[in-house]
Amino acid sequence: MKDETPRDFSMFGGDVVEEGQRFLDQFIVDKLDFIADFKDFDVPFETNMQDALDLCNATESDAFCVGKQAEQTAIIEELTEVGRVEFQTGETYIKLAFPKNAAKLRTFGQPNYLAARSSHVKLPMLLIQAYDMASDVDNKASLIAKGYTLLKIEGLKTAADNITTAVRKQNKLKGARNSTTQERTKNYNALWAMMVMISECAKKIYANNPVKWNQYLLYPDGPTPPTPPPTPPIA
Repeated sequence: MKDETPRDFSMFGGDVVEEGQRFLDQFIVDKLDFIADFKDFDVPFETNMQDALDLCNATESDAFCVGKQAEQTAIIEELTEVGRVEFQTGETYIKLAFPKNAAKLRTFGQPNYLAARSSHVKLPMLLIQAYDMASDVDNKASLIAKGYTLLKIEGLKTAADNITTAVRKQNKLKGARNSTTQERTKNYNALWAMMVMISECAKKIYANNPVKWNQYLLYPDGPTPPTPPPTPPIA
């Protein structure tokens, strides 16, 4: 029989989430200070920590989980609409660059659009097919000549990646409703690790700032913040 995953913290799980959100909110205010010294806090640290918080919240409250799923569904629908616009824009440029060329439209994926336009699985795949076609050396120059810039072409892939990432997050939230105690502990430990990272780095960044030092303590009854050295008298 496997041993259960131990908790890396001693406080109540709900308190970890509450403190974690406080840490993240404060980090967002101070993130330029953190990024200046520690590059691990650069993008996408903030997003990853919020995802970890959402996942921990979802494991504790079914109502919260359902609410987050509904919110995520709305996000996916918005991203899917962006994907549809990107595809339709590309299709217009294909027709301009290669008039009456059914083979080019087929390679772009146009015959499959109606079946994929509302699918969170099929549409990203179709967008990647369109991106590959538009990026191909045999097509790219002709499309650029019609105004389909590299940035616009890249929009196909970006839209596909955004939909896929959003769906992946939604699936995690769905799984959180049925997570075991061990899985919940792993989720909490992952969040706690981010909090520890923030706290330890904050002690270095704010070694001479007791107010900021205190804001990133993991436990309220933790060690006393350092006393800044006295300001030397002006000669």
